[in-house]
Amino acid sequence: MNLIKQAEQLYNDHNPEHSFRDALSHCLNNGLVVSKPDFLLLAEPCFSDGKRIIRYGWDKANCWHVQYCGSTRGSNPIKDCMKEASFVPMYAAFRRRCKDKIYKWSRLPRD
Repeated sequence: MNLIKQAEQLYNDHNPEHSFRDALSHCLNNGLVVSKPDFLLLAEPCFSDGKRIIRYGWDKANCWHVQYCGSTRGSNPIKDCMKEASFVPMYAAFRRRCKDKIYKWSRLPRD
């Protein structure tokens, strides 16, 4: 099974309110999609106060809301995500257990 199919299955299993295809389409039109044979990143820019996402969009964006980040590189996908981001924000947000978790970019694991 290739990375896209794995991502679609995992995303759909853990995000019942949105489909993977919807997220992919949304990130293609409004955010960032990095697709390589061994890496996939779906993210959208947003503005956050560090506790919650206030609004989505490029205007004054200071956060990447990562919709999906997966890798078969044998490394930490978060580190790979950080390398691929088109700008270095103040925050990064991830959805886990139906809640957005927001972290300072500087506190994420690095190489």
